[in-house]
Amino acid sequence: MIIPYFMEIIPWLYGQAAKGFRNEPARKMKDKLRPIKHALVGKQGIYKAIGLLRGDIKVIFDVGAAIGEASLPLARAFPDAQIYAFEPLPESFELLVKRTKKFSDRFHYFNTVLTDRPGALTFYVREDHHDASSLLPQAPGLKSHEIVVPSKRLDDVCAAIGVTHIDFLKVDVEGMEKEMLAGAREILRHTNNVFVEISPERKGYNHDYIDVFEYLHAAGLSFVGVHDDYLFSRMQ
Repeated sequence: MIIPYFMEIIPWLYGQAAKGFRNEPARKMKDKLRPIKHALVGKQGIYKAIGLLRGDIKVIFDVGAAIGEASLPLARAFPDAQIYAFEPLPESFELLVKRTKKFSDRFHYFNTVLTDRPGALTFYVREDHHDASSLLPQAPGLKSHEIVVPSKRLDDVCAAIGVTHIDFLKVDVEGMEKEMLAGAREILRHTNNVFVEISPERKGYNHDYIDVFEYLHAAGLSFVGVHDDYLFSRMQ
């Protein structure tokens, strides 16, 4: 009886931890402990990707920036880079701007979601874990509410702001990877590195995750490896 009960409370515990780490004191403690973690188990995620990048990194796009968990280490690692951060959830966007204030002269903020469908879309906000919010409905049993967010195509955004190439593109869009990349076919041809979270389970393991690989390979990017998320590059 204990094991089934424990399994039932795991999502609740995960949600409480996620809420806690959105608080700045907890974040600062996590940052202080990170070098110890890296020494013990090695670097993964965005920190591993940063170490694998080659060439000058001057233009960075963080799609699904949340509260800056990738944007901040990228800003520190590449002090000459301009960073374009996209986050549709208003609460997370506000924290993103606040947490990256030290680097605000290099940041460009966009309170929008990126897909292949410009306009306004329904966004499902997961109440126990905002970073898992998505354009996809949440799984049964998870509390969420709906908001409407603006949607743009990355190709259109780049054309409007005059960006013609990207050195590093990070994508974390909770199951909408295919749609996001479908709206970025032109700029992908001029992107050197892509670090993308692929979440096939969000759509029932359909063909979308294969399409993600095909889109990136068609743009001339090669699969480098899995480091929590998937790294593709034309610079290796």
